[in-house]
This record gives sequence, structure tokens and C-alpha cells, in this order.
Amino acid sequence: MKTGPNISYFASASAFIFLIATFNCATVPRYDEVHTSAKSSLNDADVFLSQKKNAEAAELIRAVLKIYPENERAKALYEKLPPQYKEAVSEIYYLGPNRGKREAEESGLLAKFAWYLPDRILDFLDIFSVNVKVGPQFGVSAWVTRGFQVSLYAGNTVQLGWFQKRNLGYTEELSAEAGLGPIVPISISGRSMGTGNKDAYESFVFHSPRKKIYQNYRDYWGTGVKAGAVVAGLEAEVHWVEFFDFLAGIFTFDVLDDDMAKTRPLNITSEQERKLYLLNTADRILHPAEIREIRREFPDLKDSEKKEFLSPENQVEKGPDKNTKRR
Repeated sequence: MKTGPNISYFASASAFIFLIATFNCATVPRYDEVHTSAKSSLNDADVFLSQKKNAEAAELIRAVLKIYPENERAKALYEKLPPQYKEAVSEIYYLGPNRGKREAEESGLLAKFAWYLPDRILDFLDIFSVNVKVGPQFGVSAWVTRGFQVSLYAGNTVQLGWFQKRNLGYTEELSAEAGLGPIVPISISGRSMGTGNKDAYESFVFHSPRKKIYQNYRDYWGTGVKAGAVVAGLEAEVHWVEFFDFLAGIFTFDVLDDDMAKTRPLNITSEQERKLYLLNTADRILHPAEIREIRREFPDLKDSEKKEFLSPENQVEKGPDKNTKRR
């Protein structure tokens, strides 16, 4: 029996997407890895605090407290943070991924003038996101906000395009959602890579900006539409919070802390990024009972081997010692 070209194409595309999803999905972290990352992150946070780099310290402490919320050492380091950074650790971001992950830092008048036009262009580009979806999928979704939506969609796709918060790259996403208004049962596993990285792993019914998916992955306040059939689809969205940030930026107000002229990137090494990713992945994909098991098996986060690390700008490659004598 011969199969039609459409069926063969669908089968090939499905196999291709399955392989991509298999090789790129987040690996479930081992318990000992989570513990080691938490302990090391607290060591690094302690050093950051001594260097007055409170934003970096807060980022590490936040990740550890997700796994060890009652740990005495983590809470002690948290208490050393200035009040505004304590709020950043414990706060639910109702603005979600609209807010930039940068630290406020005033620059000179000349730098502000030089960055004014580039910042306005970037703010404008932040307003829109659009991507092409490739992979098995079917359905349509439309939303004014995620609290007022209609959706009947399922897909296992690789998405290419311009994603929110200046992420030019691709996303792997497996999702299924169906419902009306804020009551839309959804199960989603997604990961974005490119000029910005983010991921999600969550299932729930009632949508609110407090959900983890709207803290880092999706914009609760955006308006958009997506549709897909067989192996192709499209998604487009307008981000209204970014629109207001663009308007405010014209008058030099940086509502979302994402202007180059007024902020700096967090000074975190690639190794610290890896540990943050592991801790955040554990928080997203492990069952609460598994998180409790980690705390039972590995309760100690005390600093037994404190090692000083060098922040990226202080990492200087050492040359040969000129005073060393050759024999």
C-alpha cells in the first residue's frame, strides 16, 4: 500500500521534531548536583556581597531559596541584602519577562546622549514578537491578555523568530491548551535559546501573572494570536508594557530597567550561570516531594571550603613569570 506524499512528509517532520526535542530537552538534575550548586552559589553570593555587587548576590540567593527556603545560611545572606534587593528576591514580578535583568547604573551625560537613539530603537523592537512554528501542531489561540483568551491548540514545535526581550533565536516547545478566559487548562514545556535564554515547565488551569510561566517565559499582558496546521504555524504578539516603556523612554524614563544608558548587565560568570540554570530547572521540573527529599539527603549548605572567585572583569590571564630562571 502506497502512502501519499503528505503523510510521508508529516511522518518525516514528526520524527525530526521528536529527535530535536529529545536531544535538547532539559535534563533532570541529580540531587547531589542540586546540592553542590546551591552550596557553591551561596559561596559566590557571599563574595558578591563583600564586593557590594548586590544584584548578583540577590540573583544567586533567590535561586537557592527556591530549593532551600528555610536554610539558615541562605536566610542569613538574604538579611545582608539592602531592602530593595530583598524585595527583588521575594517579590513576584507582575511585569514578568517585560522587566530587564540588568542592574541600574548611572552613566555620564555623553554616554546617555550616545545611547539615546539606540535605546529608543531597542525599546520599539521590544513591543513586537513574531515567530514561525515548524512541527506537528493543530489549533488556534487568541488573547487580549492571558487572562482573557480563547484557545484550542496542541503542538510539538521548533519556533524561529524574534521573541520577547530582544531574543533573536529559536524555541523548542511542547504544549497543549484549551479553554476560555482565565480558565484554560495548559501543559507546557519550552526552552528558548539565542540572544536571550528562558525556559518553562508547568501545568495549571487558572491563569494569573503570579504563575511561573508568566514570570520568565510568557508575557501575561500581551495581545496576540497563534495558529498551526499539520507542520507549520505562526505566532505574533504585541507587548503593551513594552509599548509604555517605549513612550516613557522618549522622555528618558526607563520603566523596565533595560536601557543601556542607565543599566549594566549582571556580572555573572558562565559557571555561575550554569549553576543558576540547574537550580531553576530543579525548581521547575522536580516534584515538591523530590525537592523535600533533596533537603533531607543534603541539608548542609555551610561553607566548608570557601574559595574566592574572580568576577569576569577581574579574570586576567597570567603570563610567564619573568623572574623564573631557566636551567
